[in-house]
Amino acid sequence: MGAEPNPAKWHHYVPRMLLRGFATDKDLITAVRLPGDTTFTATTKSVAAKKHLYSVEAEGQAPDAFEKSLGEVEADASRIIRQIVEGRARLSEEDRNGLAFFIALQAARGPETKRSMEHVASEALRMQIGAGGKEALRRKVAQEAEREPTNDELEALWDRVMEPGAVLAPMTNLAFVKHIVTTAQGLLPYISGRPWTVHRFAQRSLIVSDSPVGLIPHPDDEDDNPWGGVGFMGAWGITFPLTRKVGIMMSDPMVFAGLIPVERVRAGHFDQTMQGTAAVEKLFNEMTVRGAREWVYHHPDDARFVPSDLPEPDLLGVQMVGERIEFNGEPMFPRAENHA
Repeated sequence: MGAEPNPAKWHHYVPRMLLRGFATDKDLITAVRLPGDTTFTATTKSVAAKKHLYSVEAEGQAPDAFEKSLGEVEADASRIIRQIVEGRARLSEEDRNGLAFFIALQAARGPETKRSMEHVASEALRMQIGAGGKEALRRKVAQEAEREPTNDELEALWDRVMEPGAVLAPMTNLAFVKHIVTTAQGLLPYISGRPWTVHRFAQRSLIVSDSPVGLIPHPDDEDDNPWGGVGFMGAWGITFPLTRKVGIMMSDPMVFAGLIPVERVRAGHFDQTMQGTAAVEKLFNEMTVRGAREWVYHHPDDARFVPSDLPEPDLLGVQMVGERIEFNGEPMFPRAENHA
């Protein structure tokens, strides 16, 4: 079977079906680039998208096959979200798991995930090369190129490897797609295994971002976390805005530990609905901003609900911890023959 003509080129990492819950009837949404110095209003088609983000070249498949698979998950999630917005009191276990998987995908599918994987792999390669020194790099290049590099070539390559932020280990789209699926499957239990509360807002409004899953740190860990981050396992709560007027908070599952079988929690037996308050709106929007990488989005009428103290862009979801080691070209661990 031949490739399908005109495959999709622009891939939304925040799906339009979610963005539309924060847009006007004419599909207009306001985008705010962190830290807030750039703001514009556009259609949902024009934001939260990257060209060929999920395109994969594989025999027998269209380049946008994964994008279409995401579309199927999004269509099902759209149906479930619509029912929640319309007042559905409790989800079936199947629908609850479907929405949980959609939320897990949103935590894994953004471009910052790919950038982070490339950053960690590149930094590890830089440290490996740096520890060996320039002469080890010379031997490696000579072996692979089957010729001795000139001094100028070696210096240029060394400078390239040591350049801050250099992508030395690019991630293929195929590896990225596999990572998205694996990560989402791994996160699913930490989302579905929590009690959910649907908050409905009348006077207040929620915002959304380019990385809309918010992780609420445990109060006891807020000032005692040497790593400076919050994970899905240790988070006190997880926030996810469904529309500007409805959001889900997935709270601490440990209140049921040893008392209630987790299967009952995952089935939604302890889910509830509450009227949204100003304090809850502020918590949702603060978590949304905290999780954002570069962009925050909101309904054009809801600018007043965007927190005033916006952070700088953080384009990496994961970074190496600790002070960056600088190398001078000398080997950190001289070869044994040098001491013979």
